[in-house]
Amino acid sequence: MVCLVEKGRINETSLAKVPELLDTIGGSYDIAPLDKDTVTALPQVLREVVPDMPDRIIAAASLQLDIPLITIDRQIKKSGNLKIIW
Repeated sequence: MVCLVEKGRINETSLAKVPELLDTIGGSYDIAPLDKDTVTALPQVLREVVPDMPDRIIAAASLQLDIPLITIDRQIKKSGNLKIIW
């Protein structure tokens, strides 16, 4: 998300809300680990389709955790092997 703020894609206010959302007891947000399983899933997100490494990592985490990804990113949507919401 810091990358998205730096690129001007989301505003700093959205980023500032993240710690609060993560600290909400019983909330619906959680931190997904960047671990060996995510790295193992990374080749399933082709660099030719999703060239931006942070996007590839996010997509790989979605695959590895078997959870839908909330995104409007056209390149990630083209990957074809993800469950996409939005």
